[in-house]
Amino acid sequence: MNWWCPVYGFGLSEVFTRHPVAYTALKWGGTAYVVYLAWCFFRSAAATERQDLRPLGFIDGFVSLSLNPEGYSMILVMFSQFLAPGLPLAAQVLQIAVVFVVVGLACHFVWIYGGQLIFSRAQNPRAVRLQGLAFRVCMLVVAGVMAMS
Repeated sequence: MNWWCPVYGFGLSEVFTRHPVAYTALKWGGTAYVVYLAWCFFRSAAATERQDLRPLGFIDGFVSLSLNPEGYSMILVMFSQFLAPGLPLAAQVLQIAVVFVVVGLACHFVWIYGGQLIFSRAQNPRAVRLQGLAFRVCMLVVAGVMAMS
């Protein structure tokens, strides 16, 4: 999603303003993908017992972030709040995008490290099943919020 910052800063938000159907398509595509991820967690609980579990990877994360309409809304609000008329647009967009990426990376690394720490302490089959259930429920709640927004 961070790679969309400069595109938004230079005007992609106008596309969503002029063509709300494009935003609606993004919203429902993102919702469908989050439901798919919840299904992957459902399958992973069964696969854990058979030891043929395939973890979610880079592409899964990239697609889920790229189809996240709340993320795009956040970027749109960010640029609408911090772009200053009269100052050079390119410099502002670059500065805001870099700060957004740096803050996002810092937050994601903390989130990933915390997740790894929790997972390393809960490796028995029952704990893995409970984690899968918790993740499925969370993903379905996220999908529901996305659909309702």
